[in-house]
Amino acid sequence: MKLLRTFSVCLFLLWVVTEAKALNPDRDIHQLAHRSWTEKEGYPGRAEALAQTADGFLWIGTDDGLFRFDGVRFERYVPVSGDRLSAGPIRALHAFPDGSLWITYRFEYKICVLRNGALRCYGEEEGVTSNPTTIVQDHSGAIWANTEAGLLRLAGTRWEHIGKAWEFPEYVPSFSSEALFVDREGTLWVGVNHTILYLEKGTRRFKPTGVYAGLSIQIAEAPDGTLWVSDVLSYVREISKSISTISASTARCEATTPRGTPLQCPTDDQFVVKIKAPDNLLFDRNGSLWVATDSSGVARVSHSASMKAWSTLKASKDFQTFTSKDGLSADSCTPILEDHEGNIWVATQRGLDQFHDTALVPVPLPSSLYRVATAPADNGSIWVVGSWAYVAKIDGELNDPSWMPTDAFKLYRDQTGATWLLGSSLARWNGNKFQDVVKAPFSSNSGGPGMWNVARDSAGTLWAFAHKYGFFSLEHDHWKPWITPTKVTEQRVATMFSDSVGRVWVSTYEGDILTMNKGTIVDYSDSSDKPRSFIKAFAERSPQRIWGGDADGLLMIEQDQFRRMNPLGVSTLGDVTGIVDAGSHGVWLNTARGVIHISAEEVEHALADRSYHFRFERFDSDDGIPGRFESVYPYPKAIQGTDGRIWFTATKGVAWIDPRTTPPKNTLPPPVSILSVSADNSSHLQFADLRFPAHTANLRIDYTALSLSIPERVRFRYQLEGVDRGLQNVDTRRQAFYTNLGPGDYKFRVLACNNDGVWNEVGAVLTFAIAPAFYQTAWFLSCCALAFLLLIYAAYLFRIGQLKSQFAATLEARVDERTRIARDLHDTLLQSFNALLLRIQTVSNVLPDKPDEAKRRVEAALEQASEAVAEGRDTLNELRTRSVKTADLDQAIANFAKELSNSSSEEAFPEIRVQVEGTPVPMNPIVRDEVYRIVTEALRNAIQHADAKRIDVQIRYDAHRLRARIGDNGKGIDPSVMTHHKDGHWGLIGMKERAKLVGGTLEVWSQLNVGTEIELTVQL
Repeated sequence: MKLLRTFSVCLFLLWVVTEAKALNPDRDIHQLAHRSWTEKEGYPGRAEALAQTADGFLWIGTDDGLFRFDGVRFERYVPVSGDRLSAGPIRALHAFPDGSLWITYRFEYKICVLRNGALRCYGEEEGVTSNPTTIVQDHSGAIWANTEAGLLRLAGTRWEHIGKAWEFPEYVPSFSSEALFVDREGTLWVGVNHTILYLEKGTRRFKPTGVYAGLSIQIAEAPDGTLWVSDVLSYVREISKSISTISASTARCEATTPRGTPLQCPTDDQFVVKIKAPDNLLFDRNGSLWVATDSSGVARVSHSASMKAWSTLKASKDFQTFTSKDGLSADSCTPILEDHEGNIWVATQRGLDQFHDTALVPVPLPSSLYRVATAPADNGSIWVVGSWAYVAKIDGELNDPSWMPTDAFKLYRDQTGATWLLGSSLARWNGNKFQDVVKAPFSSNSGGPGMWNVARDSAGTLWAFAHKYGFFSLEHDHWKPWITPTKVTEQRVATMFSDSVGRVWVSTYEGDILTMNKGTIVDYSDSSDKPRSFIKAFAERSPQRIWGGDADGLLMIEQDQFRRMNPLGVSTLGDVTGIVDAGSHGVWLNTARGVIHISAEEVEHALADRSYHFRFERFDSDDGIPGRFESVYPYPKAIQGTDGRIWFTATKGVAWIDPRTTPPKNTLPPPVSILSVSADNSSHLQFADLRFPAHTANLRIDYTALSLSIPERVRFRYQLEGVDRGLQNVDTRRQAFYTNLGPGDYKFRVLACNNDGVWNEVGAVLTFAIAPAFYQTAWFLSCCALAFLLLIYAAYLFRIGQLKSQFAATLEARVDERTRIARDLHDTLLQSFNALLLRIQTVSNVLPDKPDEAKRRVEAALEQASEAVAEGRDTLNELRTRSVKTADLDQAIANFAKELSNSSSEEAFPEIRVQVEGTPVPMNPIVRDEVYRIVTEALRNAIQHADAKRIDVQIRYDAHRLRARIGDNGKGIDPSVMTHHKDGHWGLIGMKERAKLVGGTLEVWSQLNVGTEIELTVQL
């Protein structure tokens, strides 16, 4: 940032050297824009010194210490580092080209220097043994200080006392001269005792001038190289390296002559100015001499070449004064300064005053004058009438005009150059006075705005329009009435205008627009696009294009059509009270918001394209307009003089501008500075390695731009990179606010433009960083990222596991389905075919002996085979779709037992008893089927393998479960079968699998030669 600041300062100094403007010496001091900052605006009090450093700040040395000013705010300065500033009264301030500021105090043996915010002070230990008064730097870079006890020179880190080795006086009284100056040739001039010595560049020997200075205060150099010195005896005189004997004796004589005694001193051609209590001197860039005095305000000699003799100068217009009567904050003023932009600053006891050039030249009018109307006069002058009482001709200078009494309210100059005065009569200027021509065209003895007005057509006829009467023409100095519609005569005239094709335009307060063309009246009251408010001013662009101005802005009347013109950036220009079309120099308007100028290029573009919004520039009181703009009669409030100058009317006077000349522009881009940074109400003034703690919530950056001409017009753009999307236009605001910024490195850039829109594209840059909280650090975020990746990996593994489980479950379901099919085949088809084989075997056994019985059994076997086929078909259907069987479980088991009994041929078929306990409840069809399969399989096994005599089936319904017991008194199950599976026998395994499938348990108890009991428990 330091490198950027240095580059900006160097670039700014280059602009200062090549582009800086100066005040116009042809203007009187009262025609310069003047303003004051007093205690109300923060002025810190009586000031003894002013200086402007390379960064643009205006520094003020007061009785209360050091302050700086940016055009908007006064700020007590506190150094960023180094020594502390004293709060005592400051005697002098000096800004050097390297950007440093040198400070001396009135009552302290101390010299301080401020560089880049760091303060270094030299005291008695460094050789400052007296009160210093003035500091300068010569062309070799050496720094010199004049003190109350002699001259000092800085040698390294100590101040060297200048004495005999330099042929400088050893003895200097305690109250001596203060003057110290380096001229353009590098010669050092120093006031000592009552004379002036000089040291030529490159020498070490001071030489006398021979001038008697009488305690010199300050030396200044005129544009022609002559030097002038002010002293405590109220003289400002020329000095040089050789002063004549007469000049020296004259100066001594003048100094020793008692006050009030006529001077009888020898004369010389050398110029001597007698100014009461002169103090500081200044020649501005255009050569005008400015003198600040202790009690008489500010004096100015506008052209230094006119300084020939005091007697003639005092009476000439080149010698001007500006005092508290003219608006100066106080008559006691010491320091005076010309800033980088050419403005003049004066610090007084009560305020800080500024003089600057303006685009328009103001001409103040008497404060008693109001309702002012103007008209062009010969030789570029204008006529002014006001208050229905006075009329005068003014030429733009500050000469006192000769005011003539009148009852008129309006002036009019026609195409022939005749000037008419409207009041209770119509009067014409005859070269010496306004001579009455004819009474007003109505019976009343007084005229006034709205009552009547006049305009002359291209044929030379002067037309009048009068309230209640309508149109009149002036013929042979008499009014001739014209037939006018009644509704038109009732209207009050606001303004009249004549164009180049012979039409006379009339605007009325009622909002109507009329034209009179050789006796033909056209009324535009019924036009649909007619403006809503009444027209206050007309102007001609071309024969068929007429400008109009009203409360809504500017409009164009073309081919009887009204078209509103659209400005850029605002909805309207405001109330337009005067229009001057200056052709190639654009269109000028007097409006309630100021003087508006639209360039010729913008005018043509807007006329060619109805959708175009034209650009414009605006001028107000800061640009030379005296007072405010007003919208009340009379109209128009802008005219063009016979010399081409354009005049505008305001509340305190008139102002003019020559459209053929380019108004003075401020071409200096303003230096931009960062003032302070506040983070959560903690202010920071040092910007190197600026870091803020974590959780910084509120950030405020204060900045400024040093354009002092019209500081209120300085505009800004800024951007915080990474936060703002491009440069933000913030108009005149000088603070930036940010909230809840995250951790990281930031770069803030601010740009500014001056009052004339010239931008400093380099601007100022601030870099800073916000520390992260622990959870915002790189390591924490890395850990979080790692944890997140691990989580993703875990989720990946979990998902893989899910997929594997789903795949395994799918395989297991397929295996389970195959197992179920095997069980179903075992329990249905296989058992049915086994039974069928038994029947066939029985038929085979009885066929030889009992053919009838065999036939019966064959039929039964065939029926059983059909049932087996049906049972197989049902099993296949169940594989495709489950069907809900509605038969009761106990009934189905009883039916199965009965079928087994009927199909057996053996006499000793076991007795089967089915017993049900509890209330049957609805069951899931799958659960019911599986219970049925398990019970029927147990019954088959008991019949086929147990040789049992009785089989008991007990089905018990409890509240939440079903218990089925199948017991027999057969031979039991071989223990080897209970513990090891026997190939080809799947009954017991199938029953356990079915029980597990429906969430049940199957317990088997068996004892050889005792029997077997199987218990199935299923949750309902």
